[in-house]
Amino acid sequence: MMSKERILNTIRGRAVDKAPVYHLQFSGHAASVILGRADVCIGGAHNQWLEMNALCAGPDAHAEFVARCESDAVAITKACGMDLLRLGYWRWGLKPAQKLSDDTFLFDGGQGQSFTMTYNPQTELFTRTDSGAAAGPPGTFVQPPTEEEFSRQVQAAQEQAASYAPPKGPDEKLQATIRKYPDYLVRHGGGTVYVDMHNASSLMCAALYPDLYAQLLMARAKMYAAAVPAMAMAGLEVNIAGMDFCSAQGPTISPELFRRVVSPALKKIVDACHECGMFYFYTSDGNFWPLADEMFDVIGVDGWMETDASAGMDLRRLRQRYPRVTFQGTIRVQVLHRGSIRDVKRETMECLAVAHDCGGVIVGASNLIMPGTPPENILAMLRTIEDNR
Repeated sequence: MMSKERILNTIRGRAVDKAPVYHLQFSGHAASVILGRADVCIGGAHNQWLEMNALCAGPDAHAEFVARCESDAVAITKACGMDLLRLGYWRWGLKPAQKLSDDTFLFDGGQGQSFTMTYNPQTELFTRTDSGAAAGPPGTFVQPPTEEEFSRQVQAAQEQAASYAPPKGPDEKLQATIRKYPDYLVRHGGGTVYVDMHNASSLMCAALYPDLYAQLLMARAKMYAAAVPAMAMAGLEVNIAGMDFCSAQGPTISPELFRRVVSPALKKIVDACHECGMFYFYTSDGNFWPLADEMFDVIGVDGWMETDASAGMDLRRLRQRYPRVTFQGTIRVQVLHRGSIRDVKRETMECLAVAHDCGGVIVGASNLIMPGTPPENILAMLRTIEDNR
C-alpha cells in the first residue's frame, strides 16, 4: 500500500496494511541524528538561521539552500517511514540588511526602525532585539486600535475579499508538486482563521469589538474558500492548516467568543473543502477539549494535527468520542527529551495500541522533537514504530 493510500484509507475509516506515521516537526539536532549528518535543512529556528546565512551569501547560495530544503525533507520522510510529505519546514524570507556575525543579523524594519536576530545553536532559538520606536520602554502597554481604526481595517479586508479573483484552473505549482511525489500525501495548507494568541492587540480587538472581528475573519475566509477549487483541481485531497490557540489549560479565548468570532468563518472554509471533496485538518497543540464539539460536530473539521497528550488530550478518549475524526500524535516530546529508552518505548506503544484498536490515528510525535533530545531515544521511537506499526 502506498503512503498516500494508507493515510486516505485511515481518514475514510477503511482498512490499512499498517498504521500511518507522521512526526510533526524536528529540531535541527533531531534531523541530524536521524539522517546521520550535520547542517540538514530541516527544523524551526535552525532552518531560519541557515536561510539567513544563505540570503547573505547571494542568490546562488540561496537557490542551493532551497533545493537542499526539498531534498532533505524527502530524505527525512523516508528515513522515518512517514506517510505524509512535508516539503516546507520553517523558512525566513526577509534578507538581512547586514550580517553582524555567523549568528547575529540586522534587519530593516522600515520607518526608521530596525531589529537584530541572534541565534543560539544550543537551544536553537532566536532572540530578537528592537531598536528605535519599535522597542519602547520596558513594560510598555500595548494600545489597541480604536473602534474606528479597527473598522477601517475590517473594511479594507472586505474590499480585498470582494475584489479577489481566484484562479480559474488548477493551482499549477501545487499540481506540479503533487505529480512529482505521487506516492505521498503532500502536506499543504490552504488557509485558516484565528485570533492570534501571541498578539496582544489582536486579543484585545476580539474582546472589545467581537462583531467587527468576526467580519474581519469572514472576509479572510471568503478568499481562502474561493481558492479551494483551484487546489482541488490540482489534486489536493487534504487541506492542513491552523494556528495555535490553546495552552495546556485550555483555549486562549472563551468558547463563547470563539463561537461568535471564529466559528462561522472557519466553517465557511471547511464547507468549501467538503464541497470539493477535500478533507480539512486543523493543527494546534494545547488543551482544546472545551471546543472539541464545536470543531468536529459544528464546524466539521475532519482531522487534528498536534494531538497533545501533555495537555490532557487523551487519544483513546478522542477516538471514542469522535469516531469520524482522524488524530495525529500523541507521542510526547517531553518523554523523548527526558525519559529513558523504556519510557520512550512505552509511550510509543501506547500510541500504536490506540491506532490498532480504534483506527483513525496517524502515529507520531505531536510537537517539535527538541534540541538536546538523546539520540538513543529518538532512534528507539523510530525502531519501535517500525517494528510494531
